[in-house]
Amino acid sequence: MSEPSIGALDRFAAGGQPLTEVIVDRGFSNYTPDNWAYGLRDRGIEQVLDLSEADYGTRIFNGVTMIAGWPHCPAMPAELEDIRRPASLTAGMLKRSATAESRMRHTRQLKQIADFQEKIAAREMYAFVRTSLGQDRSRTGKGKDAERFMCPAQAGKAVCDNCPLSKYAPPDLPRVANPPAEPGIPAACKQQTISIPMTVSPKLRQRERWGTLAWITSYNRRSHVEGGFGLLKNESTDNVKRGWTRQVGIIKTTLLLAVTVTASNLRQLLTWSRATGDVTDPLTLMEVGPVSFEEIDPATGGVGATSPPAAA
Repeated sequence: MSEPSIGALDRFAAGGQPLTEVIVDRGFSNYTPDNWAYGLRDRGIEQVLDLSEADYGTRIFNGVTMIAGWPHCPAMPAELEDIRRPASLTAGMLKRSATAESRMRHTRQLKQIADFQEKIAAREMYAFVRTSLGQDRSRTGKGKDAERFMCPAQAGKAVCDNCPLSKYAPPDLPRVANPPAEPGIPAACKQQTISIPMTVSPKLRQRERWGTLAWITSYNRRSHVEGGFGLLKNESTDNVKRGWTRQVGIIKTTLLLAVTVTASNLRQLLTWSRATGDVTDPLTLMEVGPVSFEEIDPATGGVGATSPPAAA
């Protein structure tokens, strides 16, 4: 695991509402919910995270199998419960000049990724479908502080003996083998939707289901986050390093860092705009003049001849 890193991105959720996300490594997401996940939700922020070693496996909530923070059918085969991701989620392009060893490593990497995707695809049949939009923020587990999900049969992904509606499904749909039987059929097998409080697997709840292509696409944006940190630390750009500011205190340092990050983002936006000709964003139309300085008058200790404020 690399050093803890975090990046914020603004997107739009369903309905056009602004969506702020943080894409984090396990240096942050592995904190307890009280020290991380709950704080994000309280601020209206969603996380995109990967699993740590302790996050694999299942837990049962009201008869439903929770995997990576997502509900699944209790009839799911045991071999689909614990799917480990490969070391890399993408293999990249192989160079023409690659050595035989590199080609073998690349082929092995492609095979591992394909095996992982095949298992995740098999698990898809048993994954519940979320019917609520977005993630609710509170931790009390009541009312709006929960997300609603629909079982695979209710959602039209499978045929199940516990779902009368599924008998009208297309004949080519897969059938759930060995569904739960009485006594003790879970509420998820009887109701159209069920409610999963945000207190259930709170550390792992995220918008995209872990392991899916949508999640991989979202999580892979972390490479841009790492690149942004590289620009901040680069001596020829922002040169943020130990001792880069003489201010003391978290508040002052955070304020200066916020200004630096803003300037870095703006510089990257303008560079991209000039290279592509895209001026859709109003900020790309701004004029950036030469840097100027004002000399401090040694006689007054202020800028120019400005006098200190006088009493009213």
